[in-house]
Amino acid sequence: MQTTESRKLDVSAPSRLGEGLRLLRLPMPECDLAAEVRRLLVAKGLTKAPVDLAELHRHVPAEMQVPDKDGLNAVTRSFYETDAGFRARYLAIVRHLAREALGFEFLFQDTPTMRFHFPVRFIEAYRDEHGTYLGHHNDGMLGHSFEEINCWLPLTDCAGSAALQIASLPDSIRLLDEFCRPFDHDPDTFHQGRLRFVERLLKDGPFRQATLAATRPYDMRYGEALLFESRCLHATAENAEGRTRISIDFRLIPLQAYERLERVYASGGRSKRKFVRGDVFSQVSSADLLKVA
Repeated sequence: MQTTESRKLDVSAPSRLGEGLRLLRLPMPECDLAAEVRRLLVAKGLTKAPVDLAELHRHVPAEMQVPDKDGLNAVTRSFYETDAGFRARYLAIVRHLAREALGFEFLFQDTPTMRFHFPVRFIEAYRDEHGTYLGHHNDGMLGHSFEEINCWLPLTDCAGSAALQIASLPDSIRLLDEFCRPFDHDPDTFHQGRLRFVERLLKDGPFRQATLAATRPYDMRYGEALLFESRCLHATAENAEGRTRISIDFRLIPLQAYERLERVYASGGRSKRKFVRGDVFSQVSSADLLKVA
């Protein structure tokens, strides 16, 4: 995979992950992050005792489950801060990836993103004329490098509309190439392109149908981890399963690729944080982490 971007964005470089997705099984109880979430829900006063995470919507107030204009609910925001126990389990997952799954040294997102996906209606933005919520994107549209690899872990079993909706890398490349043609594959335009992509989905019926057909639910069980290319289109659908889905996600980047990047990537979202060592990414590498394990 090429590690820098020329004047035009290359959406079709080879992948380290074959078809762009790789499913792994994590060792338990070493990587049992769900137990830490149950504990933290009690510690934060959100539940009175540890509960079945898939039934969490029955235990927290309804107003805390509704997404705001940024797509975030109050329970998700309450997990911006965790504690040492949670972090220890997270680092155990990173160590497993470094030791057993990936054959290269990498930097990893210092703090994973927690997501609570309740069975509630999403905000009205990004809906087509049929009422379908269109949250489709890839991380590059939010300012990330194509060199990054996404790691997505459900902390509850998930299927159907509660699962991650994701497209294969070949389908994503085809749709990205079509999306980028009107602006001549300009990297700067693409890396700020989340709203532009949604507008294309809303206005272009055939493009919308092709995207919806390509992004399908990836059913998973707790204890599994999905690694996927940052080029892969994905989305969170409105959860119609009657169960809460909880997940974490984080990004990693091969150290050699990171060191060859020719631009500084930064979030196009609300945080504006930089995807650099010591900010979003860890100061230490996976090799450093293994030395102190």
